[in-house]
Amino acid sequence: MDLYRSSTAIYISIASAIIFCFIYIYFMSAFAEPLAWGIIGITQVSLFNGCGACLFEYLKHKGSADAITAKLATYMLIAGIVLGLLAIIMLIMLICGFN
Repeated sequence: MDLYRSSTAIYISIASAIIFCFIYIYFMSAFAEPLAWGIIGITQVSLFNGCGACLFEYLKHKGSADAITAKLATYMLIAGIVLGLLAIIMLIMLICGFN
């Protein structure tokens, strides 16, 4: 009985889902490439910013007398190097993809 009472809402949901699906497909066909390049740019900037942030934290904590903070500094250095390498690898892939 509950499904019968809510059948109008179910049919409206199905119709709106179909309409939104076609709208989404239309917008993705029009804006897919700019969206993809925007996401690639945001990822590249985030990798470089993460590398810089980790290296600054390493420089901040590297001379600490506390063992935990010194260990944190080592982990920050490792994370900064990994993020930097990932950023450089991604940049090389982007440059080579254009040629």
